[in-house]
Amino acid sequence: MATPPRRALLYGGLLLHTVLSAGSYLCGKTALREIPPLPLGLLRFLGASALLVLLLLRVRPPGQRMPPKSAWPQLLVLSFVVVPVSQGFFQTGLALSTAAHAALLYSLTPLFVMLLAQALRRELPGVRTALGTLIALAGTLYVLAWRGLDLSRGPLFGDLLLLVAVIAWALFTAEGRPLVSVHGPLPVIAWTLIAGTAMYLPLGIASLAAPGAVPRIVHASRRLARRRLPDPRHQRDRVPALVLGAGAPAGGPRGGLHQPAAAGDGGTRPFLPGRARHTAVRRRRPGGDLRSGPRAAARSAHGRRGPPGAGLTVTP
Repeated sequence: MATPPRRALLYGGLLLHTVLSAGSYLCGKTALREIPPLPLGLLRFLGASALLVLLLLRVRPPGQRMPPKSAWPQLLVLSFVVVPVSQGFFQTGLALSTAAHAALLYSLTPLFVMLLAQALRRELPGVRTALGTLIALAGTLYVLAWRGLDLSRGPLFGDLLLLVAVIAWALFTAEGRPLVSVHGPLPVIAWTLIAGTAMYLPLGIASLAAPGAVPRIVHASRRLARRRLPDPRHQRDRVPALVLGAGAPAGGPRGGLHQPAAAGDGGTRPFLPGRARHTAVRRRRPGGDLRSGPRAAARSAHGRRGPPGAGLTVTP
């Protein structure tokens, strides 16, 4: 009776990880448009390390928050592989390539894990594992060929950097399995990421000295702080209106255009020429009047403002 919930939890966690990973490529590519790769990595790793320290203090007893001395050599190697190498190459490669290519290349992780586990730990894969890995490889190659490989210098170099990041991540996965089986996934991830962040600090701090790095971070932070959703109350009572015009004489090509008459006009008014522009006018108020915005009046053919409402096409 206990097996189905465990299996459901396992596959549910894998599905959630897949969804979050797909979003990370898109969010990472968006962030890289604002911040250079190495400073962005510094911000990411510092933030993640701070959260993992708090998580370790929360879930681990006082005597088990630090790794044992016997595990330090392997942890240091894995820390260097997973943060400076894997994430450093990932950030730089994603800046040069696309989010879709990054996702496709990272789908090759099972293949490299299987090859590295066989080469380093003499673990032979089962038939199902080998078959699933080959299907993943075939699907990746098919999608890349279908989308069209971009062999220009920038994207191709970015894809090569992403491939190095994938191999480094596969190495971390294959070599970190014994530590995870002994100490659990959360402590191993926290220890390696915190130690890897300490190794990344010299490179990340040095990248801040690059011209424009700090101003771009400040600019991106201000843009994020000032971003607000539009107020629907302000959007509801304003509609776009096109102010037509531009020099056609009455009776010319645009002479036959008419605009709807206001209440009480008893017909349509002829189109008044003027400069073409877009503006916005208020919707009809409950009392029936139309209020125009500060630029609602159209300019006449001589450059003077016409009467209120002239040259406007109002959508009720």
